[in-house]
Order: sequence, then C-alpha cells, then structure tokens
Amino acid sequence: MSAPDSVTDPPRTADSADRMDKRHTTVWDLTGAPHPVRHARQVVLDQLAEHINCPGRLEDLSVMVSEAATNATIHAPGPCELRIVSHAGLPLVIEIADTGDQLDIIAARLAAGADPDQLGTLLDGGRGLGIIARLSGGRCAVHPTRLYSTPADGKSVWFAIPGPAH
Repeated sequence: MSAPDSVTDPPRTADSADRMDKRHTTVWDLTGAPHPVRHARQVVLDQLAEHINCPGRLEDLSVMVSEAATNATIHAPGPCELRIVSHAGLPLVIEIADTGDQLDIIAARLAAGADPDQLGTLLDGGRGLGIIARLSGGRCAVHPTRLYSTPADGKSVWFAIPGPAH
C-alpha cells in the first residue's frame, strides 16, 4: 500500500509482530509533501481531535510534531515519516522517523530539555528537542528504527500522547 499524499488519503499501517498486544502503527510518508511540517501537524490534529478533549493538549502535540518534523526535514538526509502508535484503538505515541543518526546527541538534548536546571545547555542548539521534552513531561526518547516507506535504517524521535482525560 502506498503512503498517503494528503491528509485525507489512507495512511500506511503496520501491526506489531505480536498481534496479541493489539498495537498498531499508522504511518504517513512526509518526504514528498510540499510542506511536510504543516502536513504532519494537520495529520496529528485530524487524527487525535476525537481522542483529546483539551485544546491546549492538542496545541502542545502540534508544537511537538512541528519541532520533531522540522528537525527531521532540516538535519536528516532522506525520507521522513510521521507515525502514530495506538494500542487497542487508543493513540499513545507520536514518532517522527528519518534516516538521520546522532542518537546519543539527541538523547542527551531530550534529557537536558526535560530538566529545568539543564536548559542553559541548549543555548547552542537543540531547543526544539528541549521543547518536546518539556511539553511531554520527559516522556520522550529517540531509538534506532527502520523506515516503513523505504528499507532505510534511521532513528525515531517519539513522545507520549496524553490520555483522553487530560
């Protein structure tokens, strides 16, 4: 199945290897989008509006997606994907995956951003990762991954989605 070209096109899906856990990943290839960051924000807002009843939380998610997608489109040398990971139909995690590397640097900047005492270490860059860390309450990380839209290896910056009661 091909990746969607617009927010209304059906996205790619990938069930986890262990179907017993009811985990499901929906993937949007941002690579060919004329405005990938705007596209990612709109997808997230469209997909999560029915699950999150707090406009402030939706705005925070939009900001976090913007920061992660901007980093991916500026710093990674290839394809970029938006992923929403759900469990039993409830979206839990948003990821921006790309073909970049530097996992150690990104992990350190996410950790520094989650710690208010470490914000000064972000003055030379990494503010977007610090914003993700702060808005997610530190429930974020980076991990190696393989992109769904291409067999390329890369990394994924992820952050947790607040529950529907928040």
